[in-house]
Amino acid sequence: MNHCDGQGFKGYARRLCVWKNRAAQRGQRALTRRRLDEAVAWEHEVSGGTYGASRIRHALMRAGVDVGVRAVAASMRRQGLTGLNTHRRPTRRGLYSRRVMGQAMGK
Repeated sequence: MNHCDGQGFKGYARRLCVWKNRAAQRGQRALTRRRLDEAVAWEHEVSGGTYGASRIRHALMRAGVDVGVRAVAASMRRQGLTGLNTHRRPTRRGLYSRRVMGQAMGK
């Protein structure tokens, strides 16, 4: 009879089993995290350093890796990877900007 199956032992033995299971889970999570980091780094390198978390996630999903965008973003932060910002910010062309520009030009 295995004492981790919840029958027989109580208290300390049960806590010991929980601890052993958590240790195994930590090892599995570390392995999964390492594999994800490798995949993210490879996709980032293939893209020429331009892809961000959402595009890398999409590429990994096409390759059959089921992963969320937050996990990819966390992996990129751990590795210090950033995507290239290709979106232009719209300029503000309202009354406020005309006032500021007029004051700056001395009008």
